[in-house]
Amino acid sequence: MFLKNASLPLLLCFTLTFFFGCADDDGETNPGTGGAGATGGMGGAGGVGGVGGVGGMGGMGGMGGMGGMGGMGGMGGMGGMGGMGGQSGSTGPVTVPASGRYSMGLNLVELGGYLLPLQLEIITEDRGEDGGLFQSMALRAVSDGNVSEPFVTVEDIRIVAGDIFAAEFPESALPAAFSPTGSDVRFRLNMAGRITSESTFCGTITGEITTLDQPLTMSTFAVEPWEGRSETAPSDCAGNGGGGMACDRIDMCPDVAVGVNMLSSCEEDRIFRVFAPDDMETDETLPLIFLWHGLGSDPDALLDRSLLAEQVNERRFVLVVPSSRALPVEWDQLGQGDNPDLAFFDDMVTCVQTAFPVDTNRIYSTGLSAGGLWTTYLGLRRASVIAAIAPMSGGLIVDYVAPERTLPVLVSWGGIEDIAVEQDFNTFALALIEDLQAAGHELVTCNHGQGHEWLPSFNPWVLQFLFDHTLDGSDPPYAMGLPEVFPDYCRVASE
Repeated sequence: MFLKNASLPLLLCFTLTFFFGCADDDGETNPGTGGAGATGGMGGAGGVGGVGGVGGMGGMGGMGGMGGMGGMGGMGGMGGMGGMGGQSGSTGPVTVPASGRYSMGLNLVELGGYLLPLQLEIITEDRGEDGGLFQSMALRAVSDGNVSEPFVTVEDIRIVAGDIFAAEFPESALPAAFSPTGSDVRFRLNMAGRITSESTFCGTITGEITTLDQPLTMSTFAVEPWEGRSETAPSDCAGNGGGGMACDRIDMCPDVAVGVNMLSSCEEDRIFRVFAPDDMETDETLPLIFLWHGLGSDPDALLDRSLLAEQVNERRFVLVVPSSRALPVEWDQLGQGDNPDLAFFDDMVTCVQTAFPVDTNRIYSTGLSAGGLWTTYLGLRRASVIAAIAPMSGGLIVDYVAPERTLPVLVSWGGIEDIAVEQDFNTFALALIEDLQAAGHELVTCNHGQGHEWLPSFNPWVLQFLFDHTLDGSDPPYAMGLPEVFPDYCRVASE
């Protein structure tokens, strides 16, 4: 997952696990690079002075084709230029950026427009008629005003006619101390860029976030001088930062019933399962709980693992278990703008209420792993709707942003053995606790020490915590301590 600096209070399981063919132990998931440019055609055997054929056009992101061989006495054809950032042998005067440090933004489109800030240090050389050269390019991670040592460097990148260049970085890792996940995130980047001035350049990114098995095919970057940099780094050639996707909300609900349901949300058909008591009374209002599955998983796997649906009749609540779009960190939780999964939640709340007697003062969210990460994100973004949340082996990927109201949170995790998709969920949990305490949230912590797990034996105290809180509640219910249903490893966190 690309996620925030969890070690400083948290991506992408950057989820750069910036943010999960690895699998969360709640499930699993995997693709392609630009082709090499075609070799230029052979020049025709023209008469003396005939001109050779033109080299073929390189594939998107590939290297430019080789110039064709001239006919007898003729001149060799010019090699073709690969996609954007193919590199030909053409020379001549070019624009060469000044050596120095630059603010660089990566707009990771495949991760929902997650914006990864970096520092790029370059040493350049203007070779006149022979073009230009990046003697070196070094990337540093940036977080909370701190800058890492270089974590990857490339050398001898030519700038050719058209002021274009192509740089292929070897596989490297965003350092854990600067990663949004608090763990190393491995990736491989190919930059295809164009110099736009002596102090700016931009272009496209291909490659892979290898920790997530996530190919990069549509991402972009841009740089500006480090001194005097913008608060939000530009990340494409239009000067924009990363962003989400605005969605309309549903205005006509389908029929919703116990079992599998479908609704159209943000122009996509989305699936969710509903469980409700068998014997609902006509005058009864029920709590509504959303249960979110983890990376590479699905509703059935989490239901089999937690057995939470078996509590519906006895504890009297409606349970909604949505299916994800199988994003790199499963749910759309890497930006601060609107997105399709926020719209899906809003639409489900609207439509479930049309079919079931929901108590709107008691709407809750919980989930495991990536579903726990999303539960925190959702709770902070929908604090005016959700009464309380219980992230299980979760945390927060992006930086904490204060919600409309401080909300009650149960943070549960499995201690130092809580590892999944190469990510340390113990670090996630501790960073989240620090953020929540600093912001004054009502907080209960439960370190069960059993790894990346949701055992059925957890359900009594998870449900107790949720049902003890209402949206309009004012007095914390645990001023005198936790009820006996909570195990000894749970405690009320002091401010």
